[in-house]
Amino acid sequence: MTRYVVGFVAAAVLYSPSAAVAQVTGVFVRPDTVQLDSLSQSYKDVLLVLRDTLTDVQANVSSFRRVLAQGGSETVVNRARSLHAVCGRAVVTVQEAEPTFAPDRASRDYVRKRSAELVTEMRALRRALGENCEALAPEGPGERADSLRAWGPYYSSRIDRALGAYYGSVARFLDAAEFKLEPPSPS
Repeated sequence: MTRYVVGFVAAAVLYSPSAAVAQVTGVFVRPDTVQLDSLSQSYKDVLLVLRDTLTDVQANVSSFRRVLAQGGSETVVNRARSLHAVCGRAVVTVQEAEPTFAPDRASRDYVRKRSAELVTEMRALRRALGENCEALAPEGPGERADSLRAWGPYYSSRIDRALGAYYGSVARFLDAAEFKLEPPSPS
């Protein structure tokens, strides 16, 4: 009988596309039916908001870079203005998200460690967005479009580095917390 049950479980896992996980008991769990505990759910909700917000930042950085070489002065200043506004919103969002990842909320040591690292990266990201986007503010002395063309690549690369460090920290946190974010929906 045991051989039959194990064979059935193995066959179901191999041949059933809806069975994602087979436990030793032979119970199948679909990934869309797994319930997260409330703390993990709050982590997930906040990380999804941050991902959406920071995706907007990345899109605006890319758009800004594209117009630096080819765009007219007015277009360069307008893209800088847009990037500046998006960064301002992102700074607020990141700051509001930090308490969610306070290490003392986590129940396991390795999650606390990754939470502390994530909060550190969030603060670094907030500083990087604040400083570099402020440097790209459309108001300033002299011919602003020329200044933005000269310094824009430098400041935007610093934003990219801070985002990369943040996303690396998120990946380590997710691994420690043992859950995944669903991929963003195609737009």
